[in-house]
Amino acid sequence: MRTNVIIVIILVVLSTACKKNWMTKDSNLTLTSISTDSLNLNNNLTFNFEFSHPYSEDIYDTLFVRVNYKTCSLKTFDTTRFMVPSFTNVANQVCKLQYIFTYGGGGPYLAGCQNGNGSATRDSAYFQFCLVDAKNNHSDTIKTKMVLLNKY
Repeated sequence: MRTNVIIVIILVVLSTACKKNWMTKDSNLTLTSISTDSLNLNNNLTFNFEFSHPYSEDIYDTLFVRVNYKTCSLKTFDTTRFMVPSFTNVANQVCKLQYIFTYGGGGPYLAGCQNGNGSATRDSAYFQFCLVDAKNNHSDTIKTKMVLLNKY
């Protein structure tokens, strides 16, 4: 009985002490700023990040970006990826990254959100970001606050 109690205590301590990335080398991604919370058509929204890797070697990262639209009937989400320029990393070196989203900047969403008769309408969206390295190690997914997408 006493042995069982000790084993349970050890298991509880180990399970609470171990972090998500205890066995893997995950990247660290932090959103440091967003340029605005209201965006007009054909204007830019700038996201600034800091990231680091716990290992030293050549880095080949991809930033995955998902835009989640709140009400637009044209699309509910859009996913893209941004290839981060490669570099030689020093373990835990803090790096800066900037991603720029142009509202209405191409593709089927060229004119922004439109209603059924083709008139421009307002919408909102939130963004999700995840950094993935060449070894398929993932950062945590970052979710932004809602951004207002104006019709003009």
